[in-house]
Amino acid sequence: MNPDDPRWLQHLDLITAWGQASATNHSTPPTDQQLWAVSRIRADLNLPEQLDPALLDQLRAAFNTGRYPTRIDLQALADALHERGYDAVVEHTGGNTATLYAGSQFPDRHGDLRWSAAAGRGWFEQSGHRRPFAASSEFTVGPDGEDTWVVIVPEHPVWTVVVDLLVAVIDEVNAQRARFSQAVEAAQDAM
Repeated sequence: MNPDDPRWLQHLDLITAWGQASATNHSTPPTDQQLWAVSRIRADLNLPEQLDPALLDQLRAAFNTGRYPTRIDLQALADALHERGYDAVVEHTGGNTATLYAGSQFPDRHGDLRWSAAAGRGWFEQSGHRRPFAASSEFTVGPDGEDTWVVIVPEHPVWTVVVDLLVAVIDEVNAQRARFSQAVEAAQDAM
């Protein structure tokens, strides 16, 4: 199954609607086998009998998007930044905590490498530090560092707004660093 096939995308929309109904009705989320069985009912999708892990991940993500609309998929956010040409990684930052780092890396005043932007805090849904998510009610974006500013993301964020916000923070921090570097060079030349 091609993940860009319009029939598959339509099916994912239906699974998201199922997730929304599940949240409204307070019903138990389906198991992986149930998600796969419901998807196999559609003969036009030609899904194999055996679970396909990549397609199952998409089904689960679609369901969770509907059921948990205030969750932000940190790996999907990193992937969206990669598509825009920015480096981005989700790192384990202690306990079960996940943080997304993006932009360029540079040394801070103590020589520690810092990223242009940090976003989170989130958590890992599966063992082995897999499936990182964050709650939009606690999600902030700002420069990576201890004494920095942050922007709070709205409770029900639009995906493109979250991506645009991260890009804006990265670009602002990189511009500030460039201005600072130029000022340092000018001061050194003056000496």
